[in-house]
Amino acid sequence: MFSSWGDIILDNRGKAPESFVFPEHIDLPEYLKDNEKIKAVIGWNGIIIRSSDIDIVDLCREYVQFLHNTSCGKCVYCKTGSREILEILKDIYEGEADEDDLDDLTTAAKTMTETSLCSIGVSGPVPILHALEYFRDDFSDIVNGKRSVKKGKYHTRLNAPCMDACPIHVDIPAFIRSIKEAGFKEALDIIKERLPMPAASGRICFKPCEKSCRRANLDMPLAISALKRFVADYDLNIDNKSEDQADQAEPSGRTGKIAVIGAGPAGLACAYHLSKKGHDVTVFDRESEPGGMMAAGIPEYRLPRDILFKETEAILNMNIDFKGNISFNDQITLNSLKSDGFQAVFFGVGLHKSLMPGVEGENLEGVLSGIKFLKDPGPKFNVGKNVVVTGGGNVAIDSAITCKLAGADNVTIVCIESFQQMPALKEEIDNALKKGIKILDRLGPERFTGKQGKVTGAVFKRCTRVFDEKGGFNPEYDETKTRTIHADKIIIAIGQTLTSEFADDSVLCKLGKFCADPVTFQTDLKSVFAGGDAVYGAKSVSHAMASGLKAAVNIDRFINNVDVGPDYDDNFDSFFEHIKIFDPDEDVKVPKELIEKKPPHTDPEKGFSESQAVCEANRCLRCYRVVTLAV
Repeated sequence: MFSSWGDIILDNRGKAPESFVFPEHIDLPEYLKDNEKIKAVIGWNGIIIRSSDIDIVDLCREYVQFLHNTSCGKCVYCKTGSREILEILKDIYEGEADEDDLDDLTTAAKTMTETSLCSIGVSGPVPILHALEYFRDDFSDIVNGKRSVKKGKYHTRLNAPCMDACPIHVDIPAFIRSIKEAGFKEALDIIKERLPMPAASGRICFKPCEKSCRRANLDMPLAISALKRFVADYDLNIDNKSEDQADQAEPSGRTGKIAVIGAGPAGLACAYHLSKKGHDVTVFDRESEPGGMMAAGIPEYRLPRDILFKETEAILNMNIDFKGNISFNDQITLNSLKSDGFQAVFFGVGLHKSLMPGVEGENLEGVLSGIKFLKDPGPKFNVGKNVVVTGGGNVAIDSAITCKLAGADNVTIVCIESFQQMPALKEEIDNALKKGIKILDRLGPERFTGKQGKVTGAVFKRCTRVFDEKGGFNPEYDETKTRTIHADKIIIAIGQTLTSEFADDSVLCKLGKFCADPVTFQTDLKSVFAGGDAVYGAKSVSHAMASGLKAAVNIDRFINNVDVGPDYDDNFDSFFEHIKIFDPDEDVKVPKELIEKKPPHTDPEKGFSESQAVCEANRCLRCYRVVTLAV
């Protein structure tokens, strides 16, 4: 019926339905959840009204109540102004306002936008101004006693572009604000409410938050990952550690005995959050030490083992039992776990088996998988003088750099993707190039050549297409165009799959992956859950930990006989996929004093000092977005 979203006004009130004009810049879902139709939206970017039974005054009151509670108070009028707006709306609601109060409402909203520094004050009042401009008669009818306010049903969420982009939705503006105030321990507690391993994550994260940082539209994105690493390292390095508030158990109504299979990022995150709820958790892993692919697949130069050990140790110290050197389907099974009293099982086993190209010569001596190589490159491992790495992902980059650091003269990465399509992190690709590693793109292996059983080189053929029309991985080649490369070592890093003890389970697994609900991570066996790469394919450590968190939430529900299914957090995740909260082309306008905040003169990847961290945190624009849905 009406939309002012994005300052584009579409008003269909009073028109016949066949004359309605619909917004093309909004992809608003019809439902928030199955039985709740979205009737209206009010938020940082305007108002959308879909139903005639929406009361604009009540919608605004609900929205401003949350907005006021979110204001930090650093900008004085943001807090007092939002309180003034809220009190006037309450007076209108209670029939104690007049027309002059509507003018005061407009003045307060405008003053808030003009005097505030962060998005709560700058963009928060925008929809109130829209409501007063386009729905003035509705407000006047109430203050003049012509009608009363009709109460609605609402759901409100706080988000930010960086938070939305983060797979585990860490409250990034909140922890950065704490760093601004030198509250490093408080910042860490905020992070660890959701992310249990910030020191590891701060070194290996693919930084989607920084790609959605509005500060980049002014100069350069905030070094969010480096700030996360700083507070984690600060805590690991202080002599007198206090108990983490974030690690304290918050007992669930009913607690149970849970088995976690796999001590990688998904399994450790799941165990961490279950332990916080008071559950009795045992983690099983086939390796002797925890860490999973963080230990087996990420080289030392990216993730030092002492850092990984400290963080895994801290998790296991939360009354979590760890049993290493335990193989599933050998020492333990689902039936044996059930017999031992375990009420639920989570599989976070990762993808530890490398895919092979299936070409002639792949069994020659000197041809090995990237996973096997990274797991134990070892000082005794002879990388050779000329190394070829096949693949375009992070395992390929990590393998290539490890070889270069180990003394290989020539290292070449060969991938079927174009250079622009390589799935590896851009900064890791740049790092490889800086170290003198060559990258040859759009080539796939045809065969590996050898002499007396040892590899001597590889023949590659030109790849003309990687993905088909439907987006499926289906490469095509020009067999007439080949390239031969000499090599005394070839490392295969073209993808991973489940190891055989899991892949052969036809009940839980299909096509090399666990079959689990992508939202709840519950399998068809109701007491069994699975997450991480083993469910959705190779992604990031942050994605794996996010799946572990979500699985823990649903395991807790299962133990407490609460329906397992999408909750409002999931519903809003879906909503924000439709209503984008980051615009890379936005002309960001902020006060001059914020523009003048410059980054510290240091490389964030080398770590911040305390003063440098505070300096960097002061560049944050605190881009919170509040949105209220009427259903």
